[in-house]
Amino acid sequence: MVDGPASLTSVEASVDLGSGQVIRVQDPQRLGGYSLELNPVNGTSLVGTTVPDWEATKALAVAAHEAFPNQPILGGDIGMTPVGPVIVELNSRPGMSFYQKTRARGLWNSELAPPLTEALVEAGLGKPTRAFPLPWPV
Repeated sequence: MVDGPASLTSVEASVDLGSGQVIRVQDPQRLGGYSLELNPVNGTSLVGTTVPDWEATKALAVAAHEAFPNQPILGGDIGMTPVGPVIVELNSRPGMSFYQKTRARGLWNSELAPPLTEALVEAGLGKPTRAFPLPWPV
């Protein structure tokens, strides 16, 4: 097992937060928005599958973040086991490029800018002094 793109068989997936369904998969060996449709090991379809125990996984992620209330952004690696999801590690500086690669779009977008700004303000890391308009349509 390898944490990161060092393994030739690892993939990075974007998951719909509501349903737990895989909506896009990125080959970490190839940058530039290269989508991956099939599992590189067994050739099965990846897009459309659902993460097991999705509701329990979300609850675990939220509980982990609540344990660190002064941390505005927290990234967690959660492993799926036969007894349910478990936390592998938490990162106070998660790799934000992961989101950008798997969603094939930038981080500061109309969906994420408001909650990211709110989290930073709540953590006392400064209020925005001006609006941050996006230079492209979303």
